Amino acid sequence: MNLIDKDKNKIRGTYKKKIDEYGIYKAQAVFWKDEISQYARYKVLADIGDLDNCSVLDVGCGLGDLSFYLRNRFKNIKYEGFDIVPEMVENAKKKYPDEKFNLSDIDDYRKGSFDYVFAAGVFTHKIEDFKKKYLHVIRKMYEVSKKGSAFNMLRSGGHIDNELYIVYNPYEIETMCKEFCSKVELMLDYLPQDFTVYLRH
Repeated sequence: MNLIDKDKNKIRGTYKKKIDEYGIYKAQAVFWKDEISQYARYKVLADIGDLDNCSVLDVGCGLGDLSFYLRNRFKNIKYEGFDIVPEMVENAKKKYPDEKFNLSDIDDYRKGSFDYVFAAGVFTHKIEDFKKKYLHVIRKMYEVSKKGSAFNMLRSGGHIDNELYIVYNPYEIETMCKEFCSKVELMLDYLPQDFTVYLRH
């Protein structure tokens, strides 16, 4: 994910504490407030298009719950998820043993190798030089996708901005994405603290 070891260790430590506290079957283990808000975000990501018979890459897959949502909504999904946190990959495999999860990085994937590429909750944690590093991931997600990519972020004015969480101005993100994608769409009306960006080919 174009992150240095210091970033990865910080993220790993943060998530390991949550898994130790909540176990692997609660949404709070991956920093969602609850299952309702978790699946509300998944729905908006997946609303980018008809995913029947499509291949999907889940960036920062966490415990793999997006795979469960997609399987129950669409037909013949070819799902693959990856994360930079070893504990996430190990536990995702325990929860969903029939799915493919990798300890990997977005730069390991070839251009146009998946129909859709999603990132849920990936860009929320504050790391050094986060804007540059996360924008690299967003660009790469778009390149790896054939039909489109989608990601969500915390919204300025709707969520706290502190030493852990980053909030963003949706329109600033939209402008940044238009530098490399001509079909950018903002989704703003599903949760007050959140927004989702669609990047279509």
